[in-house]
Amino acid sequence: MRKLREKKKMTQSNVADAMGVTLRQYQRYEHGEQALSIEGWIFLADLYDVSLDYLVGRSDDPTRYGASAPEKEGPALEHSGL
Repeated sequence: MRKLREKKKMTQSNVADAMGVTLRQYQRYEHGEQALSIEGWIFLADLYDVSLDYLVGRSDDPTRYGASAPEKEGPALEHSGL
């Protein structure tokens, strides 16, 4: 998660704000101290524009599947308090 965040030139605070969680909560996710909900994983995959499999380490290919991936709108990006 850290490498993807840094690649997007985002701070932990930026991502925490986007997710609707506190900075400390996000830090726990990034450091593996607390489990992230499936909604949280989906949010981060959308934010970083990578597949879920890549994000969770199941694939070396960051490509999102489906040529017509939905725009970054909808429920995955509208929730808060993950």
